[in-house]
Amino acid sequence: MLFLVMLAITFGHILKKSGHKYLQEAGLTVLIGMAAGAVLKLMDVEKYMTDLSVHFEMLFMILLLPPIIFESGYNL
Repeated sequence: MLFLVMLAITFGHILKKSGHKYLQEAGLTVLIGMAAGAVLKLMDVEKYMTDLSVHFEMLFMILLLPPIIFESGYNL
C-alpha cells in the first residue's frame, strides 16, 4: 500500500510538471487504484485481502476509533 501512495505522489508530480490539462491528480490516483485492483484480482489474493480487512477492522475499532471519538468530544 505504501508503494501505491509513493507511486501516486510520483506520478502526480510528473503530471504537474508536464502541465496536463485534462487529467487531474485525483483522477490519476483513481486510475492507479483501478490498475492495482486489477492486478490483485488477477493474482487471486482474495483470501489474503479478506483476512487483512478483518484484522484492520479490529485494529480500527480497538486502537483508532477511541482517540477519534475522544478528540471530537473534547473539541465540542
